[in-house]
Amino acid sequence: MILSTSGVCVGGCAAIVDSGTSLLAGPTAVVTEINHAIGAEGVVSAECKEVVSQYGDLIWQLLVSGVGLFFY
Repeated sequence: MILSTSGVCVGGCAAIVDSGTSLLAGPTAVVTEINHAIGAEGVVSAECKEVVSQYGDLIWQLLVSGVGLFFY
């Protein structure tokens, strides 16, 4: 069922919605538009913002000092 179009996918595009979860998969631009329309935020975006808010200063200091981080 198509209620309206955003114009993002000329000729249509596919998306998957699992109503048993909060996951939505599809073209990034379309998923972003849907999230914005319903007031949601992507999980990766939220997690990234959390990491930056907690460790942003440390990350920046390490980047400008030239220190490389390696995890084994």
